[in-house]
Amino acid sequence: MVSQESSNNFQNFTLESELPDIRVLKEKGYVGFGAIAIILNERGEILLIQENKLKAGHNKQGKWSLVYETGKEGESPEMTMLSGIGSELGLDILQNLKQIDNRNFGFDFRRYAGDTPSRSLISLFYLLSNQIPDKTELGPELRDIKWVTNRPR
Repeated sequence: MVSQESSNNFQNFTLESELPDIRVLKEKGYVGFGAIAIILNERGEILLIQENKLKAGHNKQGKWSLVYETGKEGESPEMTMLSGIGSELGLDILQNLKQIDNRNFGFDFRRYAGDTPSRSLISLFYLLSNQIPDKTELGPELRDIKWVTNRPR
């Protein structure tokens, strides 16, 4: 599939149209990558994690997010995603996950307007699990986890 630049331009962020093949993104100069796990249950709820860490320049303590892992050199997006889930939610959940879909996106990000863009790619993995990890198995980077929905109750 040939990519076209998206018209979704924000001040510090430009998203490139979805590309099915990560090699295409690497050929276009994207260097960094990360994997995001969107874990759903059969009720359509999404699993969120609450951060419990301070990272250089970022205070993530108490913030809710999806499972995200930054890729390491030579690692595939799939391995990055599995590493992130295993380290944050424990290894038991890996046995109960079923991949539904995945999408790859390239983006240019500027921390501040005028900065040179950082070209990165993100792989989104849509996973199905009806098991919420036992909170005693959470990694030290997490404070809490919960299923959420955007549907009115």
